[in-house]
Amino acid sequence: MSITFDNVFSWNAEVLTGWAVHDGARVRCRAGRETIAKLPGFTNATTLQIGVGKANAFGFMREAFQRKIERGEFDSDEMKGVTLLVGDLRR
Repeated sequence: MSITFDNVFSWNAEVLTGWAVHDGARVRCRAGRETIAKLPGFTNATTLQIGVGKANAFGFMREAFQRKIERGEFDSDEMKGVTLLVGDLRR
């Protein structure tokens, strides 16, 4: 099972989005502000600070995204994706 991550991220002031490829299929990876606030260095981060540090924030969550993808814990949206919640960071 091969998972690779793109190095392009977007932040819309509410959700950080990145992309992975899993067995040839694109997978949207998302995390909201509440989840990002649990990351080292992002506890009191402003919207601007998250925007500037979005690649760093995604890097902290990469392993959690990978675990969710490997377990098949995909969102119920039409688009294949995973969303990290605060509890997912502790697993």
